[in-house]
Amino acid sequence: MSANFRNLIPSLAVLSLVGTATLVVPSVVFAADNLTAADKVKAEKPIDHAEVRIKELHDKLHITSDQEASFGKLADVMRDNAKQMSGAIEKREAAEKTATALDDLKAYQAIAEAHADGLKSLVPAFESLYSSLSDGQKKEADALFTHKLDKKAAHKS
Repeated sequence: MSANFRNLIPSLAVLSLVGTATLVVPSVVFAADNLTAADKVKAEKPIDHAEVRIKELHDKLHITSDQEASFGKLADVMRDNAKQMSGAIEKREAAEKTATALDDLKAYQAIAEAHADGLKSLVPAFESLYSSLSDGQKKEADALFTHKLDKKAAHKS
């Protein structure tokens, strides 16, 4: 995966909790500072990135047994988004050596559309989970999102 493309994935992931991974990741992303080296290598693929994000989200939010159903629906959306994003990325990478500038731009458009479509399904799934969270869990979720946004802004300056 080219360095330019790796830089694209985090910006597209702003959910998509995905996977996206990300990539996810994307698919809204959470800080990956605490990932092991093995997890970081594994997270290069949107679907694997989604699995890392799902586990991290579950652990950091301390999901209760009463919240498992809502969390499971969110995790399913994250996985589906990561699969869609993976398909678009793999298609772009497969054509990398023969793609014209126009082909590459269209492939990028397909990735951006997969990201936007993923957000359309992700937001209601996350909203359902978020409404079931305790005040403490909501604060943690808010901090996870705010931290990532602050980190991205600092990176740009």
